[in-house]
Amino acid sequence: MLFIVSTAVKVGKGGISSALVGFTQSRVLQKYGFRTVSSHSENQKRRLFLSAYRTLRKEVTPEDTAWLHCGPWLSLFRKWLLALAVKRSGGKVIYHFHSAKMEAYLLSRWGRLLIRLMLRSADGVLVLTPWWQRLFERKLGPLNCPIAVIGNPLGVELENIAHQPAIDKQTGGEINILAMARLLEQKGVADVIHALKRLPEYYVLTVAGSGPHEDELKQQVKKLQLSSRVKFLGWVDYDKKLAVIEQADVFCLPSRYDSFGMGFIEAMAAGLPVVALRQGAVPDVVLDDETGVLVNDVSPATLAVAIQKAYANRAQFAHNGKQHVLKNYVSETLAESFIQFNESIVRQRK
Repeated sequence: MLFIVSTAVKVGKGGISSALVGFTQSRVLQKYGFRTVSSHSENQKRRLFLSAYRTLRKEVTPEDTAWLHCGPWLSLFRKWLLALAVKRSGGKVIYHFHSAKMEAYLLSRWGRLLIRLMLRSADGVLVLTPWWQRLFERKLGPLNCPIAVIGNPLGVELENIAHQPAIDKQTGGEINILAMARLLEQKGVADVIHALKRLPEYYVLTVAGSGPHEDELKQQVKKLQLSSRVKFLGWVDYDKKLAVIEQADVFCLPSRYDSFGMGFIEAMAAGLPVVALRQGAVPDVVLDDETGVLVNDVSPATLAVAIQKAYANRAQFAHNGKQHVLKNYVSETLAESFIQFNESIVRQRK
């Protein structure tokens, strides 16, 4: 049995919650056999963690694997404790790292020390893109277990949309820029608002998300006298996300804090050109001048030009983006890759 251990799937406000939807919908993985175990949620962290620990300690056997999806420090610590429960039961442990903060941890001497300690319990390590694999191998040296790249998959609904031809929605009216993310300062939404000031008035911005930076962003909009051109939707639940994406013409998120960017592949699946910052793992996901435009800085002038370029090339970028996600982020393909990775570990353990 495969135990998928993570934050609550589909209902959380982080990328892991959305990323696991595609895996849990996979027919290949359903046939293989899995059980989801929620390690925490926003309102039930302690209770769910204790329940997860008891479940893994009691039900895991030596034939089983726990696939633990890790966020930043507290999530890492929880998953490490849960991994120890799995190892005490004789099971196998695969860590899948999702947090952008892993870069800072790997660049820190103490961070590397703690990650090495954590990985002593690992039978396998998964990361989201080749950039992450190179960083892990460069900073940690040879690992005592195999490491591989398995990205985040699309959910079935967005995957179906990706198979459909892109539709140019523009009829000569407003051009709608979408920035959808948890509203943290590092996500770059403030930079998009500043860029909007540089764009013609028929460019408008929709901000979908919530977070600690939300009030400051709203004050910024008022200060720049952009209230008539910026709409804040608040947090958009997973089931309503596609409807929001389909109303947009360009997806712009020059984030300095992304390990992968579920929003990028969701936007490309729906045929939106993407504007993003050339940093970290992002160029593995958003292909510059193919599926969108990558910028080297987030100045208003640079972003404004990039948004206009993305919109001008929307037909080609939309076609390329759909092909890109269908090639790399289909749930069945990624689920099969995971199964092969897990089976290789099983063979090594025999």
